[in-house]
Amino acid sequence: MIATTEKSLRELAQEIAQALGPDWRFSTKFDAEDAQDRKPWRSRIDGPDSQALFLSNTWGPKGMLHVSGWTPDGIDHQTQVSIGTLPSINISLTKTPEQMAKDISRRLLPEYQAFLAKLFEQHRKDSEYKNGIEQMRRDVAEVLGVPVRQDRDVINGAGCIDVQVCGPDSLRLYGHMMYLTLDQLKRFKTAVPELFERGA
Repeated sequence: MIATTEKSLRELAQEIAQALGPDWRFSTKFDAEDAQDRKPWRSRIDGPDSQALFLSNTWGPKGMLHVSGWTPDGIDHQTQVSIGTLPSINISLTKTPEQMAKDISRRLLPEYQAFLAKLFEQHRKDSEYKNGIEQMRRDVAEVLGVPVRQDRDVINGAGCIDVQVCGPDSLRLYGHMMYLTLDQLKRFKTAVPELFERGA
């Protein structure tokens, strides 16, 4: 059997994936990007429930394999940053793939899975917030009778009022060169009295 230190990172990742169990498999995600590298320095293993592991033989201390959790595809990097740093461990390259898999299962996966639970919850909240803003933009545009422009958060009305969508339930009115008659002011105050009260 070839010594672990002599194996390519790709071979090592494949054997670790096999040792982790049938729910884990070697990923070809980096193959196209790393095709020109003389000595590939990273690899990835995909697991169940959107789990994925990043492996590198250059990120950790000399003679060590660096293994870290991976942000699931489709989740924004900023969402991950808001939760914290992805958990990682370093494993001696003198260990067998089976020993490495046991280290990963014992030392990394429990922390990584707990991290993912928080990450998915934050992603859900972020998605709801983003979708809420988009719905509010559509609703405001419909009220103003104008088309929605995706590149702007301020929706220009056809008259003297523009509306900025600040959140799923928050709007800011902009009036430009807007002159009112006294009767219009009275009707405005009658229709929306809370805007004329302190602390509104």
